[in-house]
Amino acid sequence: MEKKIRTAVYFLTAAMLAWGIIAAGAGWMVNQRLMHRLKIEGSAEYRPEWFRPSYELRNAQVVWRERVKILSGSVRVEYDLLSVLGGVLRVRISGRGVQARLLGEWAKIQGVEETPVESFYAQLGVGREGLRAVEEVDVRSPAFQFRIRKSET
Repeated sequence: MEKKIRTAVYFLTAAMLAWGIIAAGAGWMVNQRLMHRLKIEGSAEYRPEWFRPSYELRNAQVVWRERVKILSGSVRVEYDLLSVLGGVLRVRISGRGVQARLLGEWAKIQGVEETPVESFYAQLGVGREGLRAVEEVDVRSPAFQFRIRKSET
């Protein structure tokens, strides 16, 4: 009986360790896919969240398609682990206290260039060719606020 318990404990420990490694490795792969597919350039400190399908990008300094530039702050990315294997990657991106700059047409539309962002949340579907679906985007700033829900691109 004691041998069965010991075997079960070893198995559970190995399974949990494998899950943690898989989740962290999948997060790195998701980050690489997002950067490539959405044409995001810049740098950030990648921090996986062990045992969860998510990671954090600390001290992010990135530019997305000459529309938005994050100057500083941390961004959290959650993803659907099963979508990593499929064609459309489902992600939720959020952040608080991020310093951002709107670029190009977006700056003209909002009438604001650089602003602190109190919070933002985006739920997206990213395909092989780039952004496929925008489920929700919510941005709150002292200078402006906007919210978008469910649109297909």
